[in-house]
Amino acid sequence: MSALSRRVDFGSATTQPTRRSEIPRSKFEVIPNPGVLIEGSSNRFLPIRRAHIHLNATGVLTNSLTDRPVLGWMADGIGANTPRSTQELGQISLPTHRFGAETTTHIEWQGTLPSRAHSHDKFFYFEAPTKVHDGTGGVVQLSLAIVESPIPDQWSWFVMAIQGQEMPKILAGKGTLVFDSATGRLVAGHSGRVGLLWADLHRPAVGISFDFTSIIQNREKLSDLRCMVIDGKPGVAVLDYRIERDGGVFIRLTNGTERLIAQLAIASEDGRLTGGSVSVRAVR
Repeated sequence: MSALSRRVDFGSATTQPTRRSEIPRSKFEVIPNPGVLIEGSSNRFLPIRRAHIHLNATGVLTNSLTDRPVLGWMADGIGANTPRSTQELGQISLPTHRFGAETTTHIEWQGTLPSRAHSHDKFFYFEAPTKVHDGTGGVVQLSLAIVESPIPDQWSWFVMAIQGQEMPKILAGKGTLVFDSATGRLVAGHSGRVGLLWADLHRPAVGISFDFTSIIQNREKLSDLRCMVIDGKPGVAVLDYRIERDGGVFIRLTNGTERLIAQLAIASEDGRLTGGSVSVRAVR
């Protein structure tokens, strides 16, 4: 019977490929007591009495003593019970990418800009930095800049990418705000759009809508500018894993939770899948 390989579907909120996470380097000596563990080799199941288990480059639990995958059952869902039939027996794969990442699509800005009743030759300039999520687990630092126009009660805005290793090209990302001189409320330019495009064609483009409705103009208040609402999230990645005495494989996530992801197969000497306990110790 061929060993099966399955991955858990974590219900990611994005269909985009996410960034690869660093593979945990923990290694454990696992010895069943009594019984044997099971390895996969071509189309065969091989019994083993001891394994030094680590994650290989693709996130599969592997015995470093033989360089073969250690077999078991993947959980049907995070925290769910694992099946125990021979038909479901296969490799144990831990997620190597972030999951649950969501792209930033909307930002609402809030602030108070100064108003002046007389002409001037020096112009106010404000900047507000923010971080947006690209849907792959990556974070992009942007800055909204607003500069006073020579025309009374008008301001120009534009978006800049903060210097970094992977600066995107900014598409659109500029406009004009027009305020009512009496009330200080925005009367034109309530919204705008910004596009982010990378040289790497495999990295998805990002489109973000801006809402400036909560920005006002007022001579009496202190001037400020800030991001009030922003959507998107970086997702979750695997920090580490551990193996329990009953053979359960748990992952520790970047959000601080631990979840059961798989169960090591433990068999009797005559090859029956009986389950049981194992002794576990960390090794280098």
